[in-house]
Amino acid sequence: MRYRAVSAGLLCLGMMTAQASAAGIENTLEITGSAGPNTLLIDQSPEAGHAVRVSLGEGAVTAAPLALWRDMEPLGLTGELSPGRIVQTGLFQTLTVSLSGEANLFAATQAGQGNSITGMVQGQFNQAAVMQSGHGNSASFSQIGQRNRVVIRQGGW
Repeated sequence: MRYRAVSAGLLCLGMMTAQASAAGIENTLEITGSAGPNTLLIDQSPEAGHAVRVSLGEGAVTAAPLALWRDMEPLGLTGELSPGRIVQTGLFQTLTVSLSGEANLFAATQAGQGNSITGMVQGQFNQAAVMQSGHGNSASFSQIGQRNRVVIRQGGW
């Protein structure tokens, strides 16, 4: 499948590859894998050179009980991030993530310029939340196993 959009909300059903771009400085979105009953919402500010690459493994990778996400409340992130949502504003943000396993929760937001996130989640009932603001931040993470939690929050100019 091919998409041309400034923002994309995708309900993934079955095997798919999706790409999206905007006019001007292109934003790109690439989703590959067996999407299963996963829901991803991707918001990118228009004409800003953002890139998102998501690889989905078999099954319900991003579908998990929201009660698990509420466990993130003490970390102060649940009001700003919701599972399956990726938000990029500013200029030239990049995100590459590989999700496989079952019932994992992932969300990310980037604001500013030139920030980068690279991540991998494998297993069951894992949670990952990444927030970056400012310029030139880089975050990488890996989760393997069950019931792991990673939270990364970076800011600065």
